[in-house]
Amino acid sequence: ETIRKAMIGYNPDWSDVAGVGRLAPGVVVPCFDGAPDYPLWYVKVRTFRPKLDKYRALKGSIARSLFNARSIVEHDFGVIVEGEFDCLLTQQEAGDVAAAITSGSAQSLPNDNWRRYLGLLRGAFIALDADESGQAGIEKWQRLIPWIRPMPPFVLTPSIRLTQETKGINKITDVTDFWRCGGDVRAWVVSALQSAEVGIG
Repeated sequence: ETIRKAMIGYNPDWSDVAGVGRLAPGVVVPCFDGAPDYPLWYVKVRTFRPKLDKYRALKGSIARSLFNARSIVEHDFGVIVEGEFDCLLTQQEAGDVAAAITSGSAQSLPNDNWRRYLGLLRGAFIALDADESGQAGIEKWQRLIPWIRPMPPFVLTPSIRLTQETKGINKITDVTDFWRCGGDVRAWVVSALQSAEVGIG
């Protein structure tokens, strides 16, 4: 259901897109502003071929857009994560209590148009990847929008640690790692909201 709503697709090989350019092979992630008949801001491909960049955008894609921005109008609070797949997972697990949004990477900040969009929220939290790039990205976001707060750290229970070891995950760096190891993403988001005294259970 999450994949269907986000219109995630798969492109098996290089494809020509009429009047635009070539679409790389891989998992295709479109960014719509609302319903699928609204403007298409970008198309990104998660590639898996060794000689290609991990992510490639289709020519004409507009950088510094917000993915899943439509969720903002449905919530008072938002959670900013690093990439589209973390965003979709957070929306799937905790979309009933907060909007999940991303600008697509740790170092990408929303342009002025999307920054105004964030102003619709009463508050927002940010959880980029737990690495040097992610920390730098959090600092950039907070310089741009000072009222954004860091998300609380993941609570790594013995069960999660065991699953992490079993799956061979060296370090839990993002929402997807946390979820794969059995972490409760909704409880994590709710803990942030409760720290802000939102009163969500």
